[in-house]
Amino acid sequence: MVAVVELSSGPGTTAAYARAALGLLPGLRRGGPLPDVEVLHRGVTVDRGHLAAYDRVCGFRLTDTLPATYPQVLAFPLTMRLLTAPDFPLPLIGLVHIANRITVRHPIPSGATLDISIRALNLRDHPRGRQFDVLTTVSFDGAEAWRSTATYLRLGPGPAPESPGDIPSAASPPGITSAAASEPGTNPPGGTPAGVIPSGVTPPGATPSGATPSGVIPPGATPSGVTPPGAARRGAAPSPGYGPGAASSAAPSSPGTLPAHPSPGADGSRTTGGHEMVASPATGSVWRVPARVGTDYAAVSGDRNPIHTSRLGARLFGYPRPIAHGMWTKARALAALEGRLPDTSTIDVTFKKPLLLPCRAEFHATRTPSGWDFSVHSAHPHLTGSIVAI
Repeated sequence: MVAVVELSSGPGTTAAYARAALGLLPGLRRGGPLPDVEVLHRGVTVDRGHLAAYDRVCGFRLTDTLPATYPQVLAFPLTMRLLTAPDFPLPLIGLVHIANRITVRHPIPSGATLDISIRALNLRDHPRGRQFDVLTTVSFDGAEAWRSTATYLRLGPGPAPESPGDIPSAASPPGITSAAASEPGTNPPGGTPAGVIPSGVTPPGATPSGATPSGVIPPGATPSGVTPPGAARRGAAPSPGYGPGAASSAAPSSPGTLPAHPSPGADGSRTTGGHEMVASPATGSVWRVPARVGTDYAAVSGDRNPIHTSRLGARLFGYPRPIAHGMWTKARALAALEGRLPDTSTIDVTFKKPLLLPCRAEFHATRTPSGWDFSVHSAHPHLTGSIVAI
């Protein structure tokens, strides 16, 4: 029988990080089955400033509907609570987020009051250790609207995995990934996973009604400032020039920034930046990802793992420089296709080798009969995924 732990307010993450560190002490994690527990938080509301900050960092438009990846950020504190509980059999530090599936059953309005639940399921063997799933569901008006399955790997004896990802951060929860040394300005290869979750993380925007979360990028900050909610209009695109949203077209006739949301014409063509592009079953762009993506995404997701935010912290755990969060990469890929995605869909990704920051990577997407296949790569693959309409 599933035991339900219902929270009356959003859990903080500072205590969870302390428990995560204690979980590494010998004898505190004795293995065994996953706890049959559901952590539930009712009445969660979205802080509009936090949502605007998230949209800005990931390249989404400012609209009245939550991006498909945003509810995972809202669920981050619950995930931390579950995975650092004393009866959880695996230590949080050292988990590798290897895959993430999101199903959007109904678009979620930004003003909706949400019920969020978390469970850990399906502990099973993996060639390189043990893996399990974290199931997250989000409901409003009495019906499930969104769910995700995040798959985590705990390494055992044997070679390190190729897959990076995040430790529970919402969104995928935060990240421990793999990387090997590379010279600045070159495409990063993969390597051995390492990482630690720091204490003192600013909670993300999942708050009970009336509360305002910390960790939001201040409005007006330059160059990654957020447009104040009152100044944002429905459907407005993020201002150009910010790293995550800046992309050079792989196809246009002149260099420059490729807007993420070209307008369709009556003949199926799209007009963007004064250039007309014929509608195509495939699309692609080059991302120039600045170093600040790590700290900017940490602020909006709550995942302040030093491998994402600090050159020194990254080097302490085997990385030549900070790496991008896996769930930022997924969100940025969806933002690149925004306006061309079905309202309801299942979005599957597998995390490959990490993006060392700053970096230059290529995004490619191809239409399929049911949606899209997409990938992010440089000299190595970083993420592969699919979108299937439902």
